[in-house]
Amino acid sequence: MKQSAKTAWKKTPLPKTASEKTALQRRIVVVLGGCAVLAAVLVLLIGVKWASTAPSRSAPRETTPHARSQSAPAKRTAHPLPAHLRAVVDEQGVATDEANDDVPERLSVPPKGTRQAHRRWLRATYGAGEDQLGKEVPEIEGEIRPPQSFAVTAAGELLVLDSMRFRLVWFDEQGRYLRAAPFSGLVRPADVGVAADGTIVLQDHDGLHTNGMLMLDATGERVVAAYPERQAVTELGMYVVGQEVFFDSGLTSRKAAGVTARFEGPPQKVYSDEAGIIPGRVGPDGETILLAGIDNTDAGDLFVTAMRGKEPEHLYSTFLNAGTSLIALPFFQTDAQGRAYVVLDAEIGRSLLCLDAKGNPVGHVALPMHRLSDEEAPYRSFTVLPEGGLLYRVLSDDASTFEWFDCH
Repeated sequence: MKQSAKTAWKKTPLPKTASEKTALQRRIVVVLGGCAVLAAVLVLLIGVKWASTAPSRSAPRETTPHARSQSAPAKRTAHPLPAHLRAVVDEQGVATDEANDDVPERLSVPPKGTRQAHRRWLRATYGAGEDQLGKEVPEIEGEIRPPQSFAVTAAGELLVLDSMRFRLVWFDEQGRYLRAAPFSGLVRPADVGVAADGTIVLQDHDGLHTNGMLMLDATGERVVAAYPERQAVTELGMYVVGQEVFFDSGLTSRKAAGVTARFEGPPQKVYSDEAGIIPGRVGPDGETILLAGIDNTDAGDLFVTAMRGKEPEHLYSTFLNAGTSLIALPFFQTDAQGRAYVVLDAEIGRSLLCLDAKGNPVGHVALPMHRLSDEEAPYRSFTVLPEGGLLYRVLSDDASTFEWFDCH
């Protein structure tokens, strides 16, 4: 009769001799060793699988809450543009020849005269008087050079760079002469800006044989810093945001590396020297960038886009048609409220287009043209006042006229 496995197991005799016990112990050791090896192999396989799927320990941490599974992007040297603008402006802010047709429906520029506001600030004649401005007229054939630049101070005074007479001249809000301050240290002074603390920044004419930048105190009577090596070279001029100086190429901006108008206290949080080429102009808040460009000159198509921040948040892009062929957009900037001002040069004349802080076109006003064809183009013809409005310097044979326009 067959025995059950349970019964047979119970009746199996235990080892009694020393040799039998030793043989059993060896078998147990072999079995346990094999189990340990198997466990080690399983652990190794699991580790390899985890390493192949887990993020690299050396990868940078996420930089935004919505990028949970992404590593931080590589550091940019220029501000990226919205995808629909890359056909007309590259990442360095350089305009291309390709028209941008893949855009939403274009808006029409409002008719001229929409929300028009205008007043004359000052008409300064040329001459040797203390309230007059200098003008260089060459004895032989050559370009006439008028005063090259101007700015508005925090007190609301008009500061004119009387470049031919190497002096700064202040006028009040009614255009009355206040005072003048001579200066030296530049070869051919070309541009002026005013920092938030009142520091006056002067830029020499571009070129390798001029003296870069000079900074004066708010009175214009004391030199507080000089940067002879900071040449603008190919830029059209410079502008100041807070205490930071930016070179202006007309379409893009570039921070003047190592230059600041702040001499005491911590630096302001505006663009650093490493910001590289900024496609557009930095607004008075130090963060907003406004960029405007022409998509198609013959068709009169243009765009205006606004961004904010070093890793810019796209605020808006507005696509418009001017109703006439365009030649250039010589100036664009925002005021302290984020409203945009864009100057249009067309075959039929010059005008100012106004957009609200959301990019909606709200007004349009005609601007006079310079009335002296043989003058050298000045470094600055326009500036936007922080509280609003465009200050425009118009040149004629015998005077520089400063006129304020708005269409918001």
